[in-house]
Amino acid sequence: MKGFWRGIALLVFVIYPLAELFVAIWVASIIGWMWVILIFCIGFVAGITLLRRNVVSGLLIAVPGFVTDIIGLVLLITPIRKVIGAGIVAGIAHRVGIPRGMPWPTSQPATEGYLPPDPDHPVVQGEVIDPDVGPGSR
Repeated sequence: MKGFWRGIALLVFVIYPLAELFVAIWVASIIGWMWVILIFCIGFVAGITLLRRNVVSGLLIAVPGFVTDIIGLVLLITPIRKVIGAGIVAGIAHRVGIPRGMPWPTSQPATEGYLPPDPDHPVVQGEVIDPDVGPGSR
């Protein structure tokens, strides 16, 4: 797990900024720095405007840089966003140990029978009483 986070840190703090810088310099060599700065400003305004509709895409477009803008624009395409979102959810579920095919927890209240009954570990209804806390101390 330590190596995973090290790889993420390398990606976020080294590879991503270098990629953004490389692409910005390349685009500026073609169209000029004034146009690059103008595109970044327009992207910022567009991203802030999109935040209400699509948070992730809006945030990526608002961050100055061509790489994040392209990723944000691609995520505006609904089928692509759904596939990538499902992949991210599956990856998170795998990392936290949720078995494949198990329903993902939602904000809906749990209904009876949400988890399959386990005869080896029955659920016992009860009330927790803390002996250190007296009645009426809440």
